[in-house]
Amino acid sequence: MVAIKNPIFVQVGADANFNAGTNTATFNGSNSSLDLRGLNLLPTRVQAGPLIPGVDYSWNAGTGVLTLLQPGDVFAPNEYFKFEFDSYQSVEQYAGYVGNNFQYRHILRYSIVDQSGPTTVKTDYERRCRIEFNANYLKGVASNDESYIGIIHMAKPAQVIPEKTPVKVYYEDGTLLSANVVRQFRIGYLNARAWV
Repeated sequence: MVAIKNPIFVQVGADANFNAGTNTATFNGSNSSLDLRGLNLLPTRVQAGPLIPGVDYSWNAGTGVLTLLQPGDVFAPNEYFKFEFDSYQSVEQYAGYVGNNFQYRHILRYSIVDQSGPTTVKTDYERRCRIEFNANYLKGVASNDESYIGIIHMAKPAQVIPEKTPVKVYYEDGTLLSANVVRQFRIGYLNARAWV
């Protein structure tokens, strides 16, 4: 079970292994750095917003290595990051959390593939959610390709799910409820939503 950890703000240059001008940072406790191993890190650039896993960054929870993936992207001097931790990867972590069990009564499963390194890394995710079916078209899009059948609601903090990611939603007993791909993903004030 991943330990629940409150969000933290970290400035580039303030941590021993978080240096400007590089595209990697290691948070493994060495050199008196933060030790974030074993946690599912959700980084946000304070001035720019959430980063997309497998597109903007990769995170290795085993080694504690955060890597920026965009060509030429490096950590800027004195740049601030907000680190949130998605602790909702297993149903067991919701034991006793009656409010979320009631509101988020379905189970969302998906995988994100990181092909940025020498080897392909596939990470499987599972978290509680609630899907509401309401077929419609995404605003500003007239194409049938951009229609959606429902909206998946998730608690915050939430990892960004890239568009076109296949997702499956299950009842708590394991029965499949919906299988589709993400058309759009947004993190709002109260929760996160994926249009599928």
